[in-house]
Amino acid sequence: LLLTLPAKKWKWRIRTSSAIFAEKIPQAHGFSSLFCSSMLNLSELISFRPDLLSCKKIIYFHENQFEYPIQPGAEKERDVQFGWSQAVSCMAADKILFNSKYNLESFLAGLTKCIKLMPKEQQSLSMIEKIRNKSQVLYYPLKIDTIPKRGVTPSSDDKPIHIVWNHRWEWDKGPTEFFKALQLLEESQLPYTVSVLGESFGEVPDVFEKAKIQFANRIKQWGYCASKEEYFSVLLDADIVVSTAQHEFFGVSIVEAIACGCFPLCPNRLVFPEYIPKENLYNTIDQLVKQLRYYCRYPSKLRKGGATRVKADNSKSTGTAGAI
Repeated sequence: LLLTLPAKKWKWRIRTSSAIFAEKIPQAHGFSSLFCSSMLNLSELISFRPDLLSCKKIIYFHENQFEYPIQPGAEKERDVQFGWSQAVSCMAADKILFNSKYNLESFLAGLTKCIKLMPKEQQSLSMIEKIRNKSQVLYYPLKIDTIPKRGVTPSSDDKPIHIVWNHRWEWDKGPTEFFKALQLLEESQLPYTVSVLGESFGEVPDVFEKAKIQFANRIKQWGYCASKEEYFSVLLDADIVVSTAQHEFFGVSIVEAIACGCFPLCPNRLVFPEYIPKENLYNTIDQLVKQLRYYCRYPSKLRKGGATRVKADNSKSTGTAGAI
């Protein structure tokens, strides 16, 4: 039985999904396991439905609220209640899965800080070890073999470098930083084209509409692709995939682009150092622009194997909890 809720209003999902699912799950059942995302308060669900207590309870973290970035101007400080709810859910779970080591470690670090904010007599640091002991890393199960691969014939060196940014159209994916990099790249007057892909939810940052006008003569593809086939066809044509994310716990879109043969340039932070080689990481926007200039000037360094290629292999899992 699969139960879901719409992918929006996430704060309300964390606050209320336990009550909603408590009503949706059949009273008469023979379930032996319960698999849920970290957006569900598992402990609350069990309190609503004690008949589920005997199930093997597995919680999967695709993000964590201690590390999720705060939007500039939206809040003065982090509401630790959301992260604390996830921690309490962990205590109710039998197994806890994280989609990256970065996700796991940042969650435990955030929980440690949260507990130390509490009055001393209420601090329960033993939670940290209890959660760690039943946690493991299980990378997002992306089926690399089903992603189309580009042909062995290299692109012509006369063809401008094709840069792709393929992320959700929200502030935390760093669109402002990406378009700033393009603006600096423009000063070099080097040939290149750009595709800006991705899905939008609700309000789209103004920077996208401005960029669509500013870089109109460079744009090859703009906006959400109607099908996976169309999406992969753009990635197969692209040379470089860029991330400027402020928030990334795994990076499905980056791994998809790598699998299609794109050369990644990602920030030296978040999850990226886990699977992206050092030479593909940058520390500043200026360093990113320097890399882009180099490959725009010498496309053969990419197309004839002169640059390091990255194998998109997310099959390895680590942790202390053993097999599920």
